[in-house]
Amino acid sequence: MELAAAAFGAVLTPICNFLCGCVTSKITTALTLRSNLDAKDKEMEKLVDRRKEVEDEKEVAEKEGNVIRAQVVKWLEDVEKLQLSVEEMVNDKKPSACFLNCRKRYRASKEVEKTLQDIKKLLDDGQFPNGAHGSHICPKPFIKPKIGEKSLFNPP
Repeated sequence: MELAAAAFGAVLTPICNFLCGCVTSKITTALTLRSNLDAKDKEMEKLVDRRKEVEDEKEVAEKEGNVIRAQVVKWLEDVEKLQLSVEEMVNDKKPSACFLNCRKRYRASKEVEKTLQDIKKLLDDGQFPNGAHGSHICPKPFIKPKIGEKSLFNPP
């Protein structure tokens, strides 16, 4: 009998640990909704501030005649898309800490976690060590060679 109980315990222990781990993970995710929302709001403020800085730098560079890097333009577009999706999420779903439906709360928390990761990635990507623009390169003017001189365009 003891042998059967030991075998039964050896089989059930990993299964119970696995199932409890899954349930615990889902409960933790659902319970962290409020803190994730607060973190999302703070990070979104940082992202909006950074976007404003980059847009200001871009305006100055355009006025000076510099070419804006494609990486900067794409980053600004990505930030705008994310900002729209965050506004949509807040307006449509309005996740709050008082959800009674655990499944809704879990899904909302997962969505906020993903959005928070996207915001952090954009904040990291928004650091442009070489600036928002490339240097303005003025091509050398073409100087017509004098008669009798060798030219790069007219080989001998």
